[in-house]
Amino acid sequence: MLAVAVGIACAGSKAAFPQENRELEEIIVTAERRANSEATTAISIEVLTDDFIASNQIKDIIDLQNAVPALQFFQNGSYVQANIRGVGNPSRGGPSEQVGVPVFFDGATQGEEMGIASGFFDLAGIEVLRGPQAAFVGQGAEGGAILINAARPDFGGLSGVIEATVGEYGQRKVMGAINLPMSEKVSARLAYMSEARDSFYTNVAGPQVAGGAGEQWTPGDQQDQNFRFSVLWEPTDSFSLWAKLEESELHTYGPTQQPNPNPYIGFWNQDGDPNTPSIPVTTYAPHAQGPAPGTGTIIGGVVYGGTPGPGGALYDPLSPWELANTAPQERNMTVNRESIEASWQFENGITFRSLTSNIVMDRLQTEGGDSLVYQSYQGWQLGPGMQTWSQEFNLISPDGERVEWLVGLYRNNRHTELHMNNPANRAPSNILNCGWAYDSSWRPCPTSFTPELNRALWNSVDDVIHTALFGQLTIGLSDELDLTLEARHNDDDNTQVRATYTATSQVPNAANPVPCSGNVEGQVYYCPVDVLNLSTSNQIFVWQGDIPTYKVGLNWQPADGHFLYAFVARGYKAGQSTAFTATPVFEVVVDDFEIGWKGKLRQGLYAELGIYSMDYSDMQLSTFQTADFEARQATKNIGDSTIEGIEGSIQAVFGNFGVNGSFNFTDSELGEISTIDTRALQGLIAPVGGIYPGDSTKGCTPATATVGSCFDYTPYFISFSGAENPFSPKVTYSIGVDYQFQLSGGGTITPALSFNHADSTYTNTLQTAGDNYYRTDDRDVMNLSVTFEKGDWNVQLFGTNVTDELYIEGHSNSAAAIFYGDPTVVGLRARMTF
Repeated sequence: MLAVAVGIACAGSKAAFPQENRELEEIIVTAERRANSEATTAISIEVLTDDFIASNQIKDIIDLQNAVPALQFFQNGSYVQANIRGVGNPSRGGPSEQVGVPVFFDGATQGEEMGIASGFFDLAGIEVLRGPQAAFVGQGAEGGAILINAARPDFGGLSGVIEATVGEYGQRKVMGAINLPMSEKVSARLAYMSEARDSFYTNVAGPQVAGGAGEQWTPGDQQDQNFRFSVLWEPTDSFSLWAKLEESELHTYGPTQQPNPNPYIGFWNQDGDPNTPSIPVTTYAPHAQGPAPGTGTIIGGVVYGGTPGPGGALYDPLSPWELANTAPQERNMTVNRESIEASWQFENGITFRSLTSNIVMDRLQTEGGDSLVYQSYQGWQLGPGMQTWSQEFNLISPDGERVEWLVGLYRNNRHTELHMNNPANRAPSNILNCGWAYDSSWRPCPTSFTPELNRALWNSVDDVIHTALFGQLTIGLSDELDLTLEARHNDDDNTQVRATYTATSQVPNAANPVPCSGNVEGQVYYCPVDVLNLSTSNQIFVWQGDIPTYKVGLNWQPADGHFLYAFVARGYKAGQSTAFTATPVFEVVVDDFEIGWKGKLRQGLYAELGIYSMDYSDMQLSTFQTADFEARQATKNIGDSTIEGIEGSIQAVFGNFGVNGSFNFTDSELGEISTIDTRALQGLIAPVGGIYPGDSTKGCTPATATVGSCFDYTPYFISFSGAENPFSPKVTYSIGVDYQFQLSGGGTITPALSFNHADSTYTNTLQTAGDNYYRTDDRDVMNLSVTFEKGDWNVQLFGTNVTDELYIEGHSNSAAAIFYGDPTVVGLRARMTF
């Protein structure tokens, strides 16, 4: 009845091997609404079982990139954004931006990628679909999709699992699930997970204290609580209903950003005059480490030149695992997911399926600086009432017929309320002129700040509505050859209402409790005296469009255990809501051609191989754009682009020895891009909530500029083509091996090793020879484990990143800050099933 049935160790999948039978078994996937074998599904797909997820310490969605080649995540401090084959989000984040790799929980789209960071627990499995998804996923799946499927109730009797993990950095995790058949027709499942972990970092500024509670924390500390309750009702053989309620609450305490250690190699406008030539510079980001003693020249108390090193700076860590954060910060996120899936099978074998889901999220965030620089308090709230509602209906023909068909109707509404509360005046004497400047001078940053009572407020409401009609037709041309036709008509209607203003604010306290959006109880925060009335806004942004997508493919099974497929498909991502007077951001269209083979070479040896070529029209990327009233980073369509590659995987068992591995090679070339390298203008334009002074060549006058004076950007526009697609490492691969020793007293001991590699990649389109400012590092992560299994018990000693590889895995939006991958963590996990 369309339930997800996940076996152990199938081709193309990541799975733990069973204790006694070391043979490869089949995995069933439901990406196409039918329960099909992954080995005969014409999609480049990677499947991770619950056993593999637990055994390999894949704690959350970011850890998937260490197991799935061609999957990368971008972290900008607030968002976690998925990219498959280098395609996903244009790396900015925001409620008006559509995702390029949607994440689904039990078939329901999350919609907003900010709510996907909680830990995994009690899963049936995860399916990572690579490449554009033309019919079943729909809006936004230009790069692929990630399907996270929970374990469902069953009628196999009372059963469950209890798991506990302890590890370095105070890691402590408890997870449990129980399956409760209540009758022959009703069964329930209850699951819970609680995890806490201390930061990987030492805060040299000392731990922060929450007002009132006295709780101390360091940026990077986190607490994660998750609960799920579901009920399966099957009153007859032809009807089933599965209802689920899931709640997640994630607390993190500020970003763990570090100064970018890579120098900027480019040009700098030294005098603010666009008519004079810029000078070449090789220097470091603002707020990076100070110069080493004895290097540079001191003029008027300011050090010019020199190289970064210990000494001479207010914040100058000797270890990448030290940061300086003087401000209490907090990020609190709650997500509630509700869904009901029902299916009826009629006497003629046709099945009617309905899936209804409702996801509500609320996120509060206050921040007051990071390890880069002193900063006044800023914050925002996504919600309350950020809601994603979806409904899907399907009619599905019987399985096993010469002609199989499916039709579906889908509607998704995403309502997002965003409230931002930032300082209106970031005085250059306090922020912009500390740390390294682009003239190679160094000035220490202040240790405290003066309260800024003028606050810039932003309120917006986004409504994203997607409606689609889709279908699939599979015709058996012969016993070995099938023709598959898929089509989907997509209709998008997106509207944003926005209002911004500057207000006098004050610090809330017991004598002056001023409520405001984005405020976290107990925090020092500035709240507006006035209340912003969104209904008075005349800033309305819209996008409306409709587009068909399709897939035409041939599937051939020339012999038992061998499956070949070839298809052409069209995917898309909707345009973005913009002002009526702005340049429209059109939908992305991608034409994808793929050929693949999945085959069983012999008993216990399975492999997959595929090639793909994707041609993109109007790809959306973040560039710097100017107008008469502002200039800022924003999403823009670029010229035609191509992404090509080859990928494969292998699963094998030889007696007690097991191997699984996969790889991806991607070559990308972007079309023409026009933008400005804002690093050349550092210090000349002062950001306030991402808004810059207007462009004098487009009619800006001081009276019309949003902030500050106007500026002539003409000499700083650059156009180029042929850049590498961001978040698209050329080579990624993973390999895992294990050997199972049988013990004389029963049970097994299995040592296992896994290794993951990803090439260095850009996180921005600004790619200059020798300039690594926007590059991540090569990533080589090795994990080790030793697992003892006997009966219902599984005890594992594990180590992740055992070589303590230090690597940059992501950047902030400006790239002035970087994020390091996790260091070595050693722990012990015990699991009992019953």
